[in-house]
Amino acid sequence: MEERLARWLLTVSDGLQAEDFPLTQEFIAQMLGVQRSGVTVAASTLSRAGMIRYQSGQINILKREDL
Repeated sequence: MEERLARWLLTVSDGLQAEDFPLTQEFIAQMLGVQRSGVTVAASTLSRAGMIRYQSGQINILKREDL
């Protein structure tokens, strides 16, 4: 799940040409076809690894090359 989320976030980032963008866990879950709880776990894992910051519906990609 972490890999799918990482790949999707990079795709969104490329499309928006931005490293920071608003996304809710519910929206991400719908786009990936998974439960919201799975997004929570995956986003937490990526956040603890220092690759993203996820706070109040805002995604910040911190280490694009690691992601």
